[in-house]
Amino acid sequence: LLDSVLLDDAIPIIDLPPTILTELLNERRKDLDDEWDIRRANLLDVIYKGLPDGINVPSKEDIMSCNKTKPLEWDPLTEIPKYDLQTDESYKEQQASVSLAVKAVDNYSKQFGNVTQTRGIISEGAPGSGKSFVLLVQGLLAMTRGLRVLSSALMAKRSMAVGGGYHLHKLFCLECNQKGNPRRLAEVGTLSAQELSQLDCILRNIRHSNTPFGGVLIFSSMDHQQIGKVVNVQIGYM
Repeated sequence: LLDSVLLDDAIPIIDLPPTILTELLNERRKDLDDEWDIRRANLLDVIYKGLPDGINVPSKEDIMSCNKTKPLEWDPLTEIPKYDLQTDESYKEQQASVSLAVKAVDNYSKQFGNVTQTRGIISEGAPGSGKSFVLLVQGLLAMTRGLRVLSSALMAKRSMAVGGGYHLHKLFCLECNQKGNPRRLAEVGTLSAQELSQLDCILRNIRHSNTPFGGVLIFSSMDHQQIGKVVNVQIGYM
């Protein structure tokens, strides 16, 4: 463990690999399978609508039919072009963020061998810098590998753009009232330590795993210049 952390900058997984755990926890019921198909189809519609023209992406039918044993070989690094009005620096940063996502998804998808914890990725940037675009590409990439993807946001309006309407409070059944207004949680950078801890506890509990966030791979975005969290106001605890 010490060698892995110091030399390889990686933490070995002592639980079941997350991709195997997902299948073991999956209750094979037609109503649940149908609900997953609906959510996956809705998320794909959101992704296709949000992506600009000029990107060669797999068809919706191909993604709906792929799985972990039969993933699609789609490489966003070669399929995303540099647009006319995009600066070289912007394109370079965009490719770097997508490259990190490719490595993360590939590592997360490992089921056997030297399996290590996969760090989540935060894309940070100013408004209009392309954070939403990167999130859409990251989500599409994970879906082409047969992974189950749920997209959410801290703001209800933003969740319509990147998540099909499942804002964070609805997705995790968190209290939402005058003292816990999701509008103040504009992006992940405004989450307090207590709120992150609550999400960590929820995911560990429902996945029966001691791995941080239940072993779930999380892609997120933030803008450190946005308004911070309201002081001394927390969301409800479970």
